[in-house]
Amino acid sequence: MTGATDMITDGDVLYECRNGDPMLAKVTGTGCLLSSVVAAFSSQGRSNLVEACAAAVGFYGIAAEVAAELGASQGPGHFQIHFLDQLFKLRDEDIRSLAKVKQV
Repeated sequence: MTGATDMITDGDVLYECRNGDPMLAKVTGTGCLLSSVVAAFSSQGRSNLVEACAAAVGFYGIAAEVAAELGASQGPGHFQIHFLDQLFKLRDEDIRSLAKVKQV
């Protein structure tokens, strides 16, 4: 379950992520899609799976924040389209400057 603050752990290492937008809760399937994004990040050869999961959750939250700026005021349908577009369009520079993920 995700919310305003997401905690990602493997039982030893703990990451805190503060990226995201409440509009994610208004669109069906965003939790399932997050699972797919986590799987994609985890499959990229990183030996540290908890770090890959934290990166995926941060990336996903950033996409939601940008999408909300572009279309949330028009409703969840517009947000959903902008969100999917941002999952495709986000650049490394965007992620580095907008990420609110830290090891705690």
